[in-house]
Amino acid sequence: MAADGAGLPPRPRQRVLMTGDTVGGVWQYSLELGRALIARNYEVMLLTMGAWPTADQRDEVAAIDGLAHFPSAYKLLWMDDPWRHVESAGRWLMDMADALRPNIVHLNDFGAGDLPWPAPIVAVAHSCVLSWWRAVHARAAPREWTRYRRRVTAALNAADVIVTPTHSMRNALDHEYGNAHTTCVIPNGRTDTATDRQPKLPCIFSAARVGDAAKNIQALRAVAPQLTWPVCIA
Repeated sequence: MAADGAGLPPRPRQRVLMTGDTVGGVWQYSLELGRALIARNYEVMLLTMGAWPTADQRDEVAAIDGLAHFPSAYKLLWMDDPWRHVESAGRWLMDMADALRPNIVHLNDFGAGDLPWPAPIVAVAHSCVLSWWRAVHARAAPREWTRYRRRVTAALNAADVIVTPTHSMRNALDHEYGNAHTTCVIPNGRTDTATDRQPKLPCIFSAARVGDAAKNIQALRAVAPQLTWPVCIA
């Protein structure tokens, strides 16, 4: 047999079970990553929570050839009184893991991190209520978030590797939960798919949840009267 492996059967495709949600930026993150992994010959099974996907979201999934999507509407860990949903979601996820038999588990939510997954775990820390609270209110989160802290701590400790999009987020995790974790920073990015580019306009555009104090839309509103360009907020 040739030393370079000629004649050997092709290596089986690696299967990635990825959790995500339909209510924030994790949705686009999941689709972007899923598309890239499929292009590299991985099988990707996306299990979403938070809310049932909209018609537009279903169309987005359908446009990615090879992406298997399994939706649900279970509450996420940061939502109001999520615990019954988190436990039910855990049972659903374990049933799906038994059926799908992944080689890699890629988690985009802390709620599922401490489950007995059958494969190595990559956990992505997109955000954290405790660090959000400290940044917005300049103090530690109140006691009603103690159960959340315990759950996130368990999820971080169970992960084989933790990914954060920024060094700031990695430092925030270290501050809130300790630094005994294998963490790497991988910045977020998007594929440029624009095909019909229009000339730039003299305006300042911001897209954010205006009710989230961490987005600091108030600062933009305050400075807007002093600017020569109009400020547009979506």
